[in-house]
Amino acid sequence: MTKGKYVAHKGDFDLTDWTLDTFEDMAEEHWKPLLLKALAELLEIAVKEKVHAYLPSDWNFGDPPEDGRGGPAVADPLIIYVGLPIAQEEGEQGAFWSFDFRELVRDSIAGSESPDDGHIDGEQRKQFEDLLVELGALMEEVRAALARPKLPPIKKKRTFKT
Repeated sequence: MTKGKYVAHKGDFDLTDWTLDTFEDMAEEHWKPLLLKALAELLEIAVKEKVHAYLPSDWNFGDPPEDGRGGPAVADPLIIYVGLPIAQEEGEQGAFWSFDFRELVRDSIAGSESPDDGHIDGEQRKQFEDLLVELGALMEEVRAALARPKLPPIKKKRTFKT
């Protein structure tokens, strides 16, 4: 799995404006700010240190094949799972999101096209030209990996004590 890289944002995590049902049950009002601060700290640790991504199609093996989380196999190689392992026990899955890379690119194209003629200009055009270059380089890496010959298994030499 690929560990996510945290992208800094403006300001700290701040949950002070959040309303939680649990707070309705609390008799002591002074605990609310402390709890929200603790929740924000936990969220910050989880987001900055624990987020990871993987291609669920990597897990399309076994009987039955699966998605790496115990769910059904994902055949589309452009689906990306992003996970936040916030489960209680080691080995439990936590929270995951599914993203379709194809859909992300199509949404980006749609948001960059001129409403008049569909043309893409300026910085956005450069962005897509760079994307084409990087995707082309990535395709070459995939081709090279697939072209590697399968090597026969290495036989262990037996050593004998004398």
